[in-house]
Amino acid sequence: MRRTRGRARSRGIEVAEAARIAATVGELEPVELILADPFPPVQRANAQRLAARAVVAEASEAFEEALGLHTEAAQAWRAFGHIYEHAHAHAGAGRCALALGRDGEADLAEARTLFEQLGAKRHLGELDDLLGGAAAAAS
Repeated sequence: MRRTRGRARSRGIEVAEAARIAATVGELEPVELILADPFPPVQRANAQRLAARAVVAEASEAFEEALGLHTEAAQAWRAFGHIYEHAHAHAGAGRCALALGRDGEADLAEARTLFEQLGAKRHLGELDDLLGGAAAAAS
């Protein structure tokens, strides 16, 4: 990560995926360093930044902030046309809503529909667990 420090064009290309990996292993600092740098003013970079910020907020248990960021990211990815990231953003919004004691089923169901289009079986299983198996039973 230090090799790309200051190179805005290359640093944000896949920062959303990097954030998900960092959250999984519990090492958010490298992603926070990337997010501190400027991003190019293009649609994809904006969506990447929103998604990564959402993941970092969710991993930090700042669920209200993460819910808003995931929702913004979902809109940005829909506009950009990136189904995989769009699905991840809806899944994150649904998880955050559930963590806040709110109804996240609509976001989780949308994520499931998008991942199903891609044949992303691992993600479908995770969503089915969150949905209590209702989505699988309805299919």
